[in-house]
Amino acid sequence: PTFTSNGGANNAYNCFALPTGLTQDRIIRAFEVIPGNPAIVHHVVIKVDSTGTVSSDLSGGCFSEPGDYDLDVWAPGGAPTVFPSSPQLKMGIKIKAGAKLVMQIHYPPGTAGQLDSTQIRIYFYPTTATGIRNVNVDTKLQNWSMFIFANTTPTYNANWVPSGDISIFGTFPHSHLLCTTMTNWADNGTNTIPLIKINKWDFDWQGFYFYNKMVKIPAGYTVRGSHLFDNTTNNPNNP
Repeated sequence: PTFTSNGGANNAYNCFALPTGLTQDRIIRAFEVIPGNPAIVHHVVIKVDSTGTVSSDLSGGCFSEPGDYDLDVWAPGGAPTVFPSSPQLKMGIKIKAGAKLVMQIHYPPGTAGQLDSTQIRIYFYPTTATGIRNVNVDTKLQNWSMFIFANTTPTYNANWVPSGDISIFGTFPHSHLLCTTMTNWADNGTNTIPLIKINKWDFDWQGFYFYNKMVKIPAGYTVRGSHLFDNTTNNPNNP
């Protein structure tokens, strides 16, 4: 289906509730988002509505995506997500029968009238597959109290304390045009586990970064994120 952007004077956030048509529970092995019009799709956030009752909100004001849990976040440069499916390790995300996928698409101002036909492509494990480890997609490091004043270069942080041992399959750091560098790590006050460092942030090339081996974060560690911003004329990306 094709949608006409309603991003006029303001940003438009639209939530498309898409029935999966599943008649039995299935486990996702891989998926990818295909922006129909990359010039106007700022980002896509996909959540799972296990109840299958969520309706589309195409008002442009659907800022919080309805649903039970996250499936994917796409931004410019995002690539397909393919989980391990070898005899040694199988991973995936379970989708219940009758569920819907809720796809929030952000269209920036000035895009009104332009057409988009963004898709999500999903590949399932066979119904007979067993021993699949469940994957959770969560946004744990967030900071909504940032004030980046003109002619300043502040650093802002966010922390999260897991309730027990966790293993990290991938990470997706994200900021906008004023960000220049970002670092994620975990520590317990004595030892540090590095997760990712981006020395030159590029908004037009981002997505999930996957580890060759899952990174274990033991209980008692704090996961941390730190982003440096440049709101001066020295930042060529400053709008």
